[in-house]
Amino acid sequence: MIPKHLHKYFWDLNPAKLDAAKYPEYVIERLLNLGDLEAVRWTWDTFGRQKITDVVKTGRQITPKTATFFTKLLNLNPKEVFCLKRAFPVKPNAIWPY
Repeated sequence: MIPKHLHKYFWDLNPAKLDAAKYPEYVIERLLNLGDLEAVRWTWDTFGRQKITDVVKTGRQITPKTATFFTKLLNLNPKEVFCLKRAFPVKPNAIWPY
């Protein structure tokens, strides 16, 4: 169950019905991206370091800013974090070079 003071981060659904145990990745991603210090503390206490590490590494909704912060905090290799990998090759477009 999500505490009432964190309901503001789940504006797109009914937070009273959100089961954090059933959808931990969604809850962790949302609170790490948008939450304040109190939200991050609740997330850490509820899910633990290992689950948060897994979500930071593989989460598709984690922003690069959030991933960079938690990569430093958790002492992770940035090459292991999905959202910090380059999405496109760096070489110029062969059809339109400008």
